[in-house]
Amino acid sequence: MKRIEETSFILFKVIEEIKKMLPSRIESIYLSKNRVLNIKTENFNLKANSENNNLLFFISSKLEEKTKHNFNDALNVYAKGLRIIEIEQIGNDRIVRMILTKERSLIIEIIPNRFNVLILEKNLIRNLYSYKKNKDGEVITNIGDEYPEKEERKSFFGNLSMKEKKLSEDFHFDEIQIKNSKIFYLYKDDKRYHILFCKTKALEPIEISPSPSVLIESAFEELKNEDKKKNEKLKLHSIELKIENLRRKLSELNDNLILDKKADEIKERAETLKANFYRADKEREFASVYDKTKKVKYVVPRGISISEYMKVLFDEYKNLKKSALKNSEIKKKIKFEIEKLEKNLLEEQNIELRDEEKEERRIGRIYISPNGFKIISGRNATENDELTMKVAKKDDIFFHAREARGSHVILKTAGKIPAKEDILYAASIAAYHSAGKHSKLVSVSYIEKRFVVKRKNSPKGEVTMLKEKTLFVRPLSARK
Repeated sequence: MKRIEETSFILFKVIEEIKKMLPSRIESIYLSKNRVLNIKTENFNLKANSENNNLLFFISSKLEEKTKHNFNDALNVYAKGLRIIEIEQIGNDRIVRMILTKERSLIIEIIPNRFNVLILEKNLIRNLYSYKKNKDGEVITNIGDEYPEKEERKSFFGNLSMKEKKLSEDFHFDEIQIKNSKIFYLYKDDKRYHILFCKTKALEPIEISPSPSVLIESAFEELKNEDKKKNEKLKLHSIELKIENLRRKLSELNDNLILDKKADEIKERAETLKANFYRADKEREFASVYDKTKKVKYVVPRGISISEYMKVLFDEYKNLKKSALKNSEIKKKIKFEIEKLEKNLLEEQNIELRDEEKEERRIGRIYISPNGFKIISGRNATENDELTMKVAKKDDIFFHAREARGSHVILKTAGKIPAKEDILYAASIAAYHSAGKHSKLVSVSYIEKRFVVKRKNSPKGEVTMLKEKTLFVRPLSARK
């Protein structure tokens, strides 16, 4: 699995993102599979990931499923219901401090394959989870201790990745210029995903966004899709291999016609010998009991009698008949198994095809703004939900006719800042696809997607804007 590289600087920018959405009340904290700590708040969701050396802390559009065995119950006693009023990175390390109400703090130390979580009251440790122990199994930090401030081990530039250092040298960026970066680029090479603060000629960007969290989620989604496709291919290959092995096994089984023919020849010899038993000690050739024109010769092995030899022939005949019958049953089972596997193979291939078609399926009506921005308008409540909650990125812009039924409209920013004419164009489309389409002017609300949430148990197509701006525009039936 490729690594997603979140450097200390990218963590710093993620924390800057979070600060803009504070204060926010904590609703739940829990652990999910693959060593991911999930923090749900009223304004945003956070994930702390420590799996496979992917040490990441970022804003997430969706959280993972809670594991059965969890420490969140005890943690929630301290944190649930409290508001995060401030957040900071301790030094240049992968340590995040969330300052909560009631003079409490939540510390998350992200380390390979695990993380330490501490609850502080006035800087005193009141509870801790997954904390490091010494060789004797004793916890190094104890409840009631004062939280030790970490010593700064590296400078700002010392914590940058090799690619970040090279870019800063190539473009002569200082610390302030790097920290003031507004746009970020997601790149991928053979080993890992990189989130960089400026373009590099060495690689083609996969995605551009002002939000590092958006790029981290995109990288995770790519990894997830890559793993899914890889597993699908392995599954198909496994089925094909089983079919091939069964077909080879089928071809190696003796032909029943050959076995039956051989059995009949043995039976003919045995029956002919039986009919001429009393002459067999003197003669070695007799006319077949089945065909008088055919002569059957015998060579009785030394050391056995005629009756013993006759018994050997009848036994051999019976064994050949049994083998033919057994062969027939085995072939029937193998053919049935092959048919079943071929059916499974076809089903898996159809699933793969449907997944590809689903990926390619176009959601909503597509428009292009005056400056080339893609605009998507939902066609029904289900599509509105999918468009806003799944397709739209955090930095895309959401539009909806104010206090009226209508389509969700998303302006895809692709990490750029749209001009006023692009905003007006998208707002006019939202006005047209609303109950007010026949009015001369329609009030349209709009805001970045990050401020649009869907409340639990709300109807399809219904969302809530935490903030909003308003425009009055003429409804526009733009061409696709």
